[in-house]
Amino acid sequence: MRPNELRDSVRLIVISLIAAVLTSCGGATAEGTTQAPSPRPSLSPMAQELRFSGAISGTLSLAVVPLCGSEGSAHVFTLSMTGKVENRARIGFSLQVEQFAGAGTYSFARGMGFLLIYGPPKVEYHVGSSSLARADTMTVDPGEKKGTVSVAFYNQGGAQQPAVRLVGTWRCQG
Repeated sequence: MRPNELRDSVRLIVISLIAAVLTSCGGATAEGTTQAPSPRPSLSPMAQELRFSGAISGTLSLAVVPLCGSEGSAHVFTLSMTGKVENRARIGFSLQVEQFAGAGTYSFARGMGFLLIYGPPKVEYHVGSSSLARADTMTVDPGEKKGTVSVAFYNQGGAQQPAVRLVGTWRCQG
């Protein structure tokens, strides 16, 4: 993916995140049928078991999850969260896997994502190129409301070593 394509994709994710917060968020049931969008997204913090290491380290144990799920026939699953790592660093991230076909494990070789650490200064990291992200995965459990993730985020500019690693269990519904 070229830098301009990545920048456009990130903008799309940010716009989707904002739209989800302002409107509603739909998902799919375990049977794969699309649910009707809820009247408003839940902005209550949800328990998480996500560990960060690298440029930011610690556990994200509570997060607001304004966007989680697949949208109709788009075959894309998106997970976005905001919270504080160890009640210190305020972060936001969005992860997206393509060719989504229900519960299973997906490689970020066909996905994208970014992590924002709010400063000062604000720092932005991205999921690596398809060759770097091949080993990075997100598992979506049946029901699409829980799963696991193991993904590295890189500095912009083609860094070969990850700046931040995220590993653990995510939830988007109690």
